[in-house]
Amino acid sequence: MGKEQFDLVIKNTQLVNVYTGEIINSVIGILKGYIAYVGFKDEELDAKEYIDAKGKYAVPGLIDAHMHIESTMATPSAFAEGVLPHGTTTIVADPHEIANVFGAEGVEMMLDASEELPLKVYMMIPSTVPSFEGMETSGASICAEDIKRLIDHERVLGLGEVMDFWGVVNQDEKITKIIDEVKNRDGIIEGHTPIFKGKELQAFIAAGVDSDHTIMDREKIKEKLRSGMCVQIQGRFITTDLMDYINTLDNFSNVLLVTDDVTADRLSKTGHLDGLIRKAISCGLDPVKAVTATTINAARRMRLYNLGGIGPGRIADILILDSLEKFEIDTVITDGKITVKNNELLVKIKKSQFPQNAYNSVKMNELVEKDFEIKTKADKGNANVNAIVVNEEGSYTVKETCDVKINEGILDISSEDLYYMAVFERHGVKGTRNIGLIKGIGDFKGAIATTYAHDCHNLVVIGKDRSDMTIAANKLISIGGGMCAVLNGEILSEVELPIGGILSNKNINEISAELNSLVNTIKELGIKHKEPIMILTILALAVSPEIKVTDLGIVDVLNKKIIDLINYEEEKTDE
Repeated sequence: MGKEQFDLVIKNTQLVNVYTGEIINSVIGILKGYIAYVGFKDEELDAKEYIDAKGKYAVPGLIDAHMHIESTMATPSAFAEGVLPHGTTTIVADPHEIANVFGAEGVEMMLDASEELPLKVYMMIPSTVPSFEGMETSGASICAEDIKRLIDHERVLGLGEVMDFWGVVNQDEKITKIIDEVKNRDGIIEGHTPIFKGKELQAFIAAGVDSDHTIMDREKIKEKLRSGMCVQIQGRFITTDLMDYINTLDNFSNVLLVTDDVTADRLSKTGHLDGLIRKAISCGLDPVKAVTATTINAARRMRLYNLGGIGPGRIADILILDSLEKFEIDTVITDGKITVKNNELLVKIKKSQFPQNAYNSVKMNELVEKDFEIKTKADKGNANVNAIVVNEEGSYTVKETCDVKINEGILDISSEDLYYMAVFERHGVKGTRNIGLIKGIGDFKGAIATTYAHDCHNLVVIGKDRSDMTIAANKLISIGGGMCAVLNGEILSEVELPIGGILSNKNINEISAELNSLVNTIKELGIKHKEPIMILTILALAVSPEIKVTDLGIVDVLNKKIIDLINYEEEKTDE
């Protein structure tokens, strides 16, 4: 009403109005962290501070409705420093990575570590820890009692992605109790269903799980939207065909763009949600729709009704853009204060703290070369094996059977296009271990090891030379977790992840530099993949189709069972 002076006024701006889809010349008045007035004409407002936008665009702060902070391998404070310059002002994080190490306590660690940040951090309670019950060993589990323990936290919005989709439709007792507990508290329930359609999809939704962010194409999205689902599109599924389809929708309020998993090196190269917006626009999505899908649509999905738009009564999270089509950010305003200008962070962020028990989580003795041998029933001849074939583009893997020579009771892959993939339970729970064989990753020399391995984050070691594999594994055991590459007995590159074996204490730029060095080393060693870090960390994910390797065996994801590495009924021995 003009009875009190505004703290900040943005004038001469082209407002991207996500309520109507218009772009309107506007003036915006901000008081006490909130938008108090939006005028749709030139007018003078009394303020303590002014921003003359000079015709630049004003859009709401970006909201990532489905993501995992741990994917950057950064703490919440370091993550905030990294994403605020990219215009992300609110996130809804599913901390299921750290929950697989520490359970409900891990969620509480992340909630505590994300207090008092200029980035708004909301969280979902991980629903499926471990991701596939009976197919892998995590450091802890989440049950209905844990939901009761966490659900009342003011920044907890509901249940994170339900990955046990077969458990849902088959009414598995554990996941059903978890879902019912959240439904009874009127919480939001997020989904993960890469293969369901028809009756299975309908049953999944009927159980209360009404979103998905996994494999997306035109037909999958069409079926899910028609069934009332919210579809959350990751960057790898943004295509010209899909964006053309979204442009045709009269109502696209259930369409969101989300990051899901972004490593620190990719964040530094292509950005965060801003990078998805640029990609979507380049693939033909209307720019206003791209903004809407990352602001008001996300806010309404997550019931954050005071966010997502530029209108009176909303929290003043605003971006000023030099270009809408290129999504070039000039200024970031959070809670009515300028926090970023010309890509420079103007506020000091308190460093996240973790308790002492978050460290030293790799509970294993040193390994020896014999730990990487695959023994057979026969002393010689050939064994028919189930190998995991990797493609160079994504995470989808398939099974292929092939014959491998047996040498003194041990599989000999020295002359084959095959590599060992060893998975060791490293949380001190069971001490289980398993070795599979993978192919299709290139002419790879040396060894790579990681304790960051979705979702159970066991120790994964890949290579052909068992000596190098042993050195790589023991390095990570000695430093409490991380990633490293080894060739001819020499450690070429490493990333230390001492917090739970999955997070670094360093800032986002330092983590990015270490990951870039590791990626370059991996490529020099011969691994061929569009995203080498992603594929290395996802080959032990028991819910990722079609076939993966865990500490308990080779998982046939589609048929929900563990299969043998060696098909003994087809094993051939010399007469």
